[in-house]
Amino acid sequence: MARFLCALLILGTFAILPSFTQAQDRETKVRDDRKLLENSDHWIYNDFDRALREARLKKRPVLVVLRCIPCEACHEFDEQVVEREPRIRDLLDQFVCVRIPQTNGIDLSLFNYDYDMSFAVMYLHRDGSILGRFGTRTGRTNEHEDMQIEGFAESLELALKLEQVFDSQQTALAGKRGPDAAFKSPEMFPSLKDRYTDSLDYQGKVVQSCIHCHQVREAQRLVYRSAGKPIPDDLIFPWPGLDVVGIKCDPKTATTISVVNSNSIAAAAGLRPGDRLLTMNSQPLVSVADAQWVLQQT
Repeated sequence: MARFLCALLILGTFAILPSFTQAQDRETKVRDDRKLLENSDHWIYNDFDRALREARLKKRPVLVVLRCIPCEACHEFDEQVVEREPRIRDLLDQFVCVRIPQTNGIDLSLFNYDYDMSFAVMYLHRDGSILGRFGTRTGRTNEHEDMQIEGFAESLELALKLEQVFDSQQTALAGKRGPDAAFKSPEMFPSLKDRYTDSLDYQGKVVQSCIHCHQVREAQRLVYRSAGKPIPDDLIFPWPGLDVVGIKCDPKTATTISVVNSNSIAAAAGLRPGDRLLTMNSQPLVSVADAQWVLQQT
């Protein structure tokens, strides 16, 4: 009997070790991310207002990386961006770059992107206008099929070109910002307001204080569910991929089509592999994410 109880205790210990270790790992990742970048010469860490001020001073566009640190998805791509991989280094130097590691406190009217992603980029004019978005996904483990550094480099170039002609493109770019959000920031949602604040608690339980990106979408749906109202289609099927119109883009490019499905909307429109998507609904595109934004609003 004693031997049996001892075995149970040992098994119980091993059963709780993975979750405890995982929690430690998440904590380490979050704290190490800040430690690595808070004094960086190239990244502003978790201070969007400072990034805007610096952009106005230097007359540069802003590149915002929104990253869920503990998530494994996209971590390789994220590392390439953070470490300023040689193919994008000179392009990043033309932006004021800021890294936001949580959704606490973000302006949901401005930062409207696919909240089910753990890595997303937004390009902004120094006045806060949206130039474009970058980052797409077709599944949890398809990082290399969806995003590659060559495609990001081309997207950066297109965003910089838009910045140069910003004055003549303001009407077209206005469509890249949606209507004002019902709740200004995530911690204001009824399902989140009693559990989170507008910032991370680095002095305490920092991981538990973080509002993850996917929680924003869940909170949006809960507003309708709690009121007994139908959940809108754009919250049930958010950010449709380009496969809904029958195309796939080459991830080594910004918006160049690699596949057109037969009998699809795209095929009927005459699109072919090798064509590049330049605009949708009059909005200039700098990435697949920009095209998804148009579909999301359609």
